[in-house]
Amino acid sequence: MKTTADRSLKTSPRSLLREGTLLVLAATLLNLGLYAAARGLGATMLLDPPAQEPNHLIVWFDVAWKTALPLMLGVAVLGLVRRSHFGLTALLIAVLVIFVPTSVVPAVVAHDAITSTTLLLFHLLPTAGFAVLALRVRQTQPETMPRAERSVST
Repeated sequence: MKTTADRSLKTSPRSLLREGTLLVLAATLLNLGLYAAARGLGATMLLDPPAQEPNHLIVWFDVAWKTALPLMLGVAVLGLVRRSHFGLTALLIAVLVIFVPTSVVPAVVAHDAITSTTLLLFHLLPTAGFAVLALRVRQTQPETMPRAERSVST
């Protein structure tokens, strides 16, 4: 059984900052490793984004900052809503409804299958890591009685 002290330790700003920093570093390094592996396998890393110039080349620096920055922003938002059950639920729904489906778009406009698969992984793996972190924060919240039960029991 978890005590209140255990919950507050896990949801402290310092703890969340540490875990968020680890997530950002791990996801960025993972994506850079995927980039290097894809290039080694012969991926062109070219795509034709809608409403932009065709043959856009993805370089390692783009992979690094486009992984790290959104995750840092996500961890910051997670820190702001960490004590709100509704806020955490809304954040998780936003991740599932917005970020997962839009992860497919870059993969569709890639020039080759390796680039397409790599782009999909660039998006889905950090998103999954963020969702796991948000779920862990949500699970550490104190258990409360549903509103309907509270009104009946008083």
